[in-house]
Amino acid sequence: MCVITGFTAFTFIMSDINTLALIAFSRYVVVCKPEWDYLLKEKYPKYFLIGIWTYTLIWTVIPLFGLSNYTYEPFGTSCTLHWHGRQIVNIIYNSLCLVCCYVVHIVTFVFCYSQIIRNYWKMNRATDTALPLRPQALGTGQNMAVEEIIGYHKIVSTSHLTKVSLTMVVLFLIAWTPYAVITVWNIFSTPVNANIQILPTMFAKISCATNPIIHGFLSYSFRQTTRRLLLKKPNENRHLSERKYQGTTWIRSFNGPMTVNGIYIGTHCIHVSETEEETRY
Repeated sequence: MCVITGFTAFTFIMSDINTLALIAFSRYVVVCKPEWDYLLKEKYPKYFLIGIWTYTLIWTVIPLFGLSNYTYEPFGTSCTLHWHGRQIVNIIYNSLCLVCCYVVHIVTFVFCYSQIIRNYWKMNRATDTALPLRPQALGTGQNMAVEEIIGYHKIVSTSHLTKVSLTMVVLFLIAWTPYAVITVWNIFSTPVNANIQILPTMFAKISCATNPIIHGFLSYSFRQTTRRLLLKKPNENRHLSERKYQGTTWIRSFNGPMTVNGIYIGTHCIHVSETEEETRY
């Protein structure tokens, strides 16, 4: 039973941190490498998910075949890898696991989010005056370039989505870093007293519950959907549109609360040419 518990816990923890690394990479592609955008469409996400679980199972199944093993934590109430094992196979596996399942991911997080923040800072400086996307613009005859609208939406949506994913990463690292430090100590030195390990272990294992909470608090669409379900309110029409002919092109103006990828970005008026509407939005 201890082996099953340890294997299950390690598998879901590994899938969690692998997913966070993939999210960091996807945000990096969207913000810094738009030419790689094809990697986030069509068949590629399926392969990324397969890769996540393959990488996860490689590391979690190995202890079942004798290279390290699952055993009770020193305080005896939960099961994990044999971090304090002194056999050479335990030391080799634990060291490789620490590097490939924790350090590599931290490097990925730091690289991706540092590049995202740097790129966002550059875009923000380039648009230091906010675009006049205001409800009052509707009906004034003011035309706005689609490129500016798309750029503004990219900046705003990228900012919020990045904050959400970065928050998940930060909370995950806060939860797991004390446990990782104790693990390193157990591998290369005298095992830490069992009583000292209780809080870092329990704190680390509740980290899987943080992601749904973060999404619940920060996702506008999730909050709105939950509110409608609980209050049994009908779905509201968020976007009012108006169609005008200007020059040789029909322009449609959208006015109202907007979301991008389910993230609320405020109330705006966006003008889109009829030919671009279906492909852009």
